[in-house]
Amino acid sequence: MKVKFILVILLCNVFLIFGQERKENILNYSHFQLTSKKDTIDFIIADTSLSVKKPILLFCQGSQPCPLFFDFKEQGIYPSSLSNFDVDEMKKFYHIVVISMPKTPVKVGLDHLNSSYSYIEDTSYQHSYSNEYLENDYSENYVNRAKLVLKFLVKQKWVNNAEIVVAGHSQGARIAVEIASSNKSITKIGLFGYDPLGRIHQ
Repeated sequence: MKVKFILVILLCNVFLIFGQERKENILNYSHFQLTSKKDTIDFIIADTSLSVKKPILLFCQGSQPCPLFFDFKEQGIYPSSLSNFDVDEMKKFYHIVVISMPKTPVKVGLDHLNSSYSYIEDTSYQHSYSNEYLENDYSENYVNRAKLVLKFLVKQKWVNNAEIVVAGHSQGARIAVEIASSNKSITKIGLFGYDPLGRIHQ
């Protein structure tokens, strides 16, 4: 009896550590959220219908706290991170996934964007990044967040685990390398604007 009780408590704790929730769709994207006491990880999949089983293509953004969507009010809402890709063609073959930057809202209006379209707290100062973002802006955190998202995705019926692709741009390319080097399930990697020494060297 005690063993069963302890097992139930342990299982409850596992679910409390990270809860999963599918949020409302934004444009043609499915919005998911993994939550814990320490972090909230938002990520999007470039499709609203997840009935077809396809491999995962995880795209890692470059540096700076760029939101997943820009809210330009009358002009509409625009996705930020996949604008250089033919998403309609790619999603025929993959579930394209993008993870939010840490401590950065999913959707941000012009009142909280600087000239580089990064999320800031005060538009009168172009570098007024939130302290929460700055404290969480390190490579190990990006890699751990990506691992948690992939762990969630590979359990979904609509994911083909035979192929998992990780791609990244600039800082995201370095994160992609770290994800692939520590995860044997990654089958391919794509690097765009990649410099292993970082932005200062560039």
